[in-house]
Amino acid sequence: IAMQAVSEDGITLGLLPTEVQANKSVALRAIESNVKAFQNVSEELKSDEDVQEAALASERYALLNSVKVDGYALRTASKRMQADREIVLAAVKQNGKVLVFAPEELRKDREVVLAAVRQNGKALVFAHESLKNDKEVVMEAVAEGG
Repeated sequence: IAMQAVSEDGITLGLLPTEVQANKSVALRAIESNVKAFQNVSEELKSDEDVQEAALASERYALLNSVKVDGYALRTASKRMQADREIVLAAVKQNGKVLVFAPEELRKDREVVLAAVRQNGKALVFAHESLKNDKEVVMEAVAEGG
């Protein structure tokens, strides 16, 4: 019953007895269903490598889906997630101006910056200096109102 409940909604883990919260397979299923379930796993499992990896994967999946709908979801993401190229690329394709939340390394990434300025030319101001003189980047930005 516990496995079915957490499969449908991982948050229900918090409503289950502590011995169930300490069950690794139940915890993994709950986290897979909803990354927020991590807060309800036993303290012992919170330090388990598999559980941490599952939480990270679940967080990444949820954020990737969020930024595709609202690029500004990148703003509240962890630094680790803001440095994830695939997440940033999806975010700037949805809203170019969120390039501002990307780390310098990704603001130097030509493909990321091109995606951002193609979505919103004004995103050019957030690009790394090394790309602000790139003819193609500038032309794309101007074409999109930058």
